[in-house]
Amino acid sequence: MAAPGGDAGQLQKYLRQSVEDLINKAAIDPYSLTYAKCRLMKDDFHVLGIMDELKHASDRRHWMRARPDLQAKQEQARTAVLSPMESKAFETLEDMFYSILTAHYDAREEKRRHERPRHLPQ
Repeated sequence: MAAPGGDAGQLQKYLRQSVEDLINKAAIDPYSLTYAKCRLMKDDFHVLGIMDELKHASDRRHWMRARPDLQAKQEQARTAVLSPMESKAFETLEDMFYSILTAHYDAREEKRRHERPRHLPQ
């Protein structure tokens, strides 16, 4: 599968692995993926900043509410284009993304508890 959101070479440099390897890993062992790699797949392989990612997600939700018929067409198109391994990877990603997201933020929060607050003088 070619990288849908950008140049495959740039993504390979960013990931330090090929897009195909990432998709195979997502299909076979999804919990071994980092939050960043899951988010990259969820954002259609676009490398987005946090504000752009929020806008992208908001636009998707708005689009799905405004035209629910297009979601079925999107799924049909995705099924026609993706290989069985790629389809499995994206289905698995949908199922487990929330648990990886919460684990990521829980780890960040735990790390923050042991650091000195940034707003206090040194």
